[in-house]
Amino acid sequence: MVPPEKFEIIQRYLSNECSEQERKMVENWIQNDPDIRNEIQLLRTVWNAEEKPLANVDIDADWQQFRAGLEKKETKSVPNVIIHAAHTRIAFRLMRYAAVFIFALFLSYFLTEGYSSLPWNSDNQIAEQYNIIKVENGQRKTITLPDNSTVTLDAGSELKYSSNFLSDRLVELSGEGFFKVTHNPEKPFRVKANHGLVKVLGTEFNVRAWDIDSQVSVAVQSGKVSFSRNDGFAKKTVYLTKGKYSSLSLEGDPEDPTGIDIEQYLKWMQNDMNFENASVAQIFDQLHRWYGFEFQYDDQSLLQERLSVHVEQSNVDDVLKLIAILTDSQIERKDIKVNFQSSPTAGVRN
Repeated sequence: MVPPEKFEIIQRYLSNECSEQERKMVENWIQNDPDIRNEIQLLRTVWNAEEKPLANVDIDADWQQFRAGLEKKETKSVPNVIIHAAHTRIAFRLMRYAAVFIFALFLSYFLTEGYSSLPWNSDNQIAEQYNIIKVENGQRKTITLPDNSTVTLDAGSELKYSSNFLSDRLVELSGEGFFKVTHNPEKPFRVKANHGLVKVLGTEFNVRAWDIDSQVSVAVQSGKVSFSRNDGFAKKTVYLTKGKYSSLSLEGDPEDPTGIDIEQYLKWMQNDMNFENASVAQIFDQLHRWYGFEFQYDDQSLLQERLSVHVEQSNVDDVLKLIAILTDSQIERKDIKVNFQSSPTAGVRN
């Protein structure tokens, strides 16, 4: 099911009323999220259906009947309206807006009543349940999965796995996590992280997949993993062993494995990280997750500048000052609010 915050954007996209930024956003979802891609394909079929004049159909009466059922939240009546519409071949516009209306209703019902209460959750067809772990900013959490594998999640991360996990060891990660996987050759462990897929039998490895980076990276501490795209268009799979690293951009295939100082790479678990040629946006995002900083700036191009800095808990103030110097900015900090202003002599940023 499409998340509520994305549904309105998809509506504008299908109606050609979205902004260029929203269009790119939806196209990215279509490319990287099979569930959203399927939902959009279904909605597009109804949205773009051909209008045909039909005789002997009282559209107003059918629509009023449909709305009355929705306003009462009598979800059991919805299928009856749809069946009636199908048998009478109700007009295109009714079906199109009915589809959107039903979608919105189920979305609202889901948020208020819970997933298990939806009409299709009967004894004959039980919807799959998911466990979702979210880590608040400024925190870090280690969880134990049903197979005794453990995951350490960084601040701002989210992990999702099915209640059927022991039969299908699949987790979905948004953010950063360090995995210690229990060995089971009969049931490989898989991590879906944005547009990347990691498969393992038993090993220790790190996955980094922040939305802001448009990049998924994997580093292995022990054992061996495979790394590829997860969207069905994978042309290349790389295999990583101890001390090896690979990254995957939004478009393309995983980079060939390279050596890495894995102990340094994993120091994020102690709020210690080296940024190499990273954008200011990436650095700000990490500082926000770890320390709750709220950044303000008068020049959006500041976020695109690329820097190399070392962040650790004891030098946060020094890092902020260094960013200001390297970007020719003036900095003012009041508790967690940090304001960057372009220097009067800075001119236009490159």
